[in-house]
Amino acid sequence: MWTRRTHRVWGVVTCILVITGLPLLAWSGYSLGATAYALWKHGVEKRASVIRLESARPGRGGTVFDYIIEIDGRQSRQSFRVRLPAGCAISVLTLPGHPDIARASGC
Repeated sequence: MWTRRTHRVWGVVTCILVITGLPLLAWSGYSLGATAYALWKHGVEKRASVIRLESARPGRGGTVFDYIIEIDGRQSRQSFRVRLPAGCAISVLTLPGHPDIARASGC
C-alpha cells in the first residue's frame, strides 16, 4: 500500500524530471532545427574524398561509421550511417564557416 510519504516523494521526483527535462528537450529541438535551417539556407555543396574508415560502432538505430574525409585540402572526422569505400569522392553539404558540419549524399 502506498503511503502519503511515498506519494509525496514520487511527486517531487516527477516535478524534478519535468523541470529538467523540458529545457533539455527545448535545447535539443532548437539545436537540430538551427543546424538544419543553416544547411538549407547557407549550405554549399562540395566534393569530398574519403581518406579512411576510423571506426564503426553499432547502436540501436544502426551502425555509425566514422571516416576521415578531405574537403578543400582540410581533413576532418565525420560520422555517416552508410559504409563508404576509401578513395571514393562524395558530395557533401557544408557550412562556409563550419567545416565540421557536413551532410553527405551518395558515392
